[in-house]
Amino acid sequence: MQSVRQSCPRASLWTISLFVAALSVVLLTSGESRADDSQVVPVTPENSSGPSNGSAGGGGLSTYTDVHRLGAGLSWAPVEIIPGATTETSVGYVGVRYWFNRTFGLDGGLGFGFPEISPNTEFLTTLHIEPMVALVETNRTILYGDINLMPGFISGSNSSFALQISAGMGVEHALEDMPKLALYGQWNPVGLDFYGPGNGQSTRVGLGFLGSVMNVDLGFRYYF
Repeated sequence: MQSVRQSCPRASLWTISLFVAALSVVLLTSGESRADDSQVVPVTPENSSGPSNGSAGGGGLSTYTDVHRLGAGLSWAPVEIIPGATTETSVGYVGVRYWFNRTFGLDGGLGFGFPEISPNTEFLTTLHIEPMVALVETNRTILYGDINLMPGFISGSNSSFALQISAGMGVEHALEDMPKLALYGQWNPVGLDFYGPGNGQSTRVGLGFLGSVMNVDLGFRYYF
């Protein structure tokens, strides 16, 4: 096994700027909501339970409006698994999300990818499994930490397998006029990749922080 990830300062700075800008816009928007909806509540085990209708009762704590609802939508998630090891890049996926309570949520989906160099007969299929832990919430906005598990299967002339494990933070915001529709953005700067080229070749491993992989995930979920 050998490490093949290298850092890319320009891509990292661009990614950081994009994430910070998106986070700022969401937080500023949520701050313009009603005063009782904009109360920031740190999520702790003591207050993780409670009604999901926007009020924790008694204490007057705000609860994210889409807790206990199933959401479905699309995501754009450009991820290159071990730069240079494979020519496949994940493009996006169809996903579902569910917040079990004020502390824990789960996101999952089925994705796809295309080769970076065309023509190429290979195709990338990915699965997404992402546990999320809420850090701060208001009635419309929730800030969370996440760990994203993404196994990938590369089919074509040279079938192979890849797995990416990444960690970071994200923010989700339910629109005020349409609370069932939520937009989210997250950035996972820490990544661990495994790539099995097949044909008897050894597995390649990449570990990176602020590397060339963008690891940005943007999308929406419509809650039912």
